[in-house]
Amino acid sequence: MPTELRRWRKRQGWTLGDVSGLTGISVSHLSLIERGLREPPPRLKVRIARGVGATVAEVFPTPGDEAINV
Repeated sequence: MPTELRRWRKRQGWTLGDVSGLTGISVSHLSLIERGLREPPPRLKVRIARGVGATVAEVFPTPGDEAINV
């Protein structure tokens, strides 16, 4: 399942290289994650979200998240 990472990154005007520099994760790995070809473990999701200044839920939403009002 594709993530919101690509939309988030493009809104910021960042390239995959920029996100790689912020997170320490290779461009190729980020590309696979963006396209939904790799599912990152929770710790990597946190690392990516922190690197781009987002929450995990913003970058890696799960089905039904939008229906939850806390």
